Amino acid sequence: MSWQSYVDEQLIGSGCVKHGAIVGLQGGTWAASPGFAVSEAEIAKLVKGFGEASSLQAEGVHANGIKYMCLNAGDKVIRAKFKNTGLVAAKTNQAVLIGYFEEPMLIGNCSATVEKLQDYLIGCGY
Repeated sequence: MSWQSYVDEQLIGSGCVKHGAIVGLQGGTWAASPGFAVSEAEIAKLVKGFGEASSLQAEGVHANGIKYMCLNAGDKVIRAKFKNTGLVAAKTNQAVLIGYFEEPMLIGNCSATVEKLQDYLIGCGY
């Protein structure tokens, strides 16, 4: 399965994620849905935020040119919201999965979808 098919089928295909991306821990976009781009600077700040939540809480979470308010951030999952949209980022051994949602989608459903794929990829060594 290609990285793009994980975005298209596992994230967006769930109906709980509007847009998605898989980016490398060292930078670079592995796959993304059309119209959803995460810059190298946004990737770097997001990756750093997994180990240092205070920076995300102070400066926000940035993706696709939008600044989100950090709701919570841990070593493996970051959740953020902006108005009626939000995102969930989940870290694997080599990548970060990003799921974007907008109402009427729910953050809990988006988070469950992204984290399910996270568990699968970690189990596969990614």
